[in-house]
Amino acid sequence: MKISSKVFLSLLFHTTPIECALRASRDEVDLEDELQILDVEMKELETMTDIISRSGARNTIKMCVEEMHLVTPRVSVGAHVNCWDQDPNADDKMCSGTTGSDGCVVMGYKRQCWDGWPFCSPDIFCSVEKPGFKRNVPPTKDNYDQKQQARFNAVLYRDRAGDHGETNGCGPEFSAQFNFLSSYVIGFSDQCEMHDKCYWDCQIFLASRDARAAQKFCDDEMRANMDSHCYYEYGDIGGSGTRATCLTSARTIHAGLGALGAIMAYDKSAEICPNLPDGREAGSMQNLY
Repeated sequence: MKISSKVFLSLLFHTTPIECALRASRDEVDLEDELQILDVEMKELETMTDIISRSGARNTIKMCVEEMHLVTPRVSVGAHVNCWDQDPNADDKMCSGTTGSDGCVVMGYKRQCWDGWPFCSPDIFCSVEKPGFKRNVPPTKDNYDQKQQARFNAVLYRDRAGDHGETNGCGPEFSAQFNFLSSYVIGFSDQCEMHDKCYWDCQIFLASRDARAAQKFCDDEMRANMDSHCYYEYGDIGGSGTRATCLTSARTIHAGLGALGAIMAYDKSAEICPNLPDGREAGSMQNLY
C-alpha cells in the first residue's frame, strides 16, 4: 500500500494530515523570508564593498576640481572627467564621471594589464571639462600602481572667447602684424588670446585690488592653460621629449610675462576701471561671471 508523504509525516509525528500540511506551508514561508533577508544582506554587502573600493582602494581614480570665479577658486560641481591609459598609438578609455557637490568624483576602472602582460600599470591621463571654462589636464601619472587610488586635482579657468577686449596673438602690440607667426611657432595661439582678454578685463583688476596682483593672476592663468595644452596634445611615451619641450616653452613664456608684462602690456588702473576717463563704463564690465 502506498501512502502520501503528508500522511506518512502525520503518522510519524502523531499529527493529522491537515496539521502536517499547515506546518509544511509555514516552513515554506519561513524559507522564502530567509531567502529575501539573505538577498537584502548580499545587496548591502555589495554596496559596502563598492563604498570601500571608491573611498581609497585599488582600481579607482579620484578627481577633485575647482573653478575660478574672477580671482577666487570655488568647488566645481558638474565638471565632466574622462580618463585614459596613455599609449603611443591610441589611448585606452579607463573611466568617466561627473563631479558632485564637493567638487570630487571617484571612478572605478577595470583591473587588467593595460599595455599587455607583463606591462600592467596604466599611464593615467585625465581631462576635465565644463561649459564656460577651458579644458584642464593635470599631469599624467605614469606607470601607476593599480593597488593604489590615483588622486588628481584640477582648476578650471574661464573661457574668455566671448569676453570684451582685443587680442594680438602671441607677442607685444607693436609687432601685432607678425604675431600670428609666433603664435603658430610656439603653438599657444588660443592661450595667448585668453591671456589678452584677461589683461583687458577690468573686473579682474577690481577683484584683485592691485594691478600687479591682477597681472600675476592672468599670467598664472595662461601658464595653467599652456600646461594643460601640453599634457593634452603631447605624450612622452617612447622618449620623444615632445611634452617636456612644450612644458619648457610654457615655463619660459610665463617667466617672461612676469618680468615684462606689467611694463609692456598690463595697463589697468583705477583711472580706467570701472569707468573710462570720459565717464563711460569700460566694456569689460559687461563680461558675465
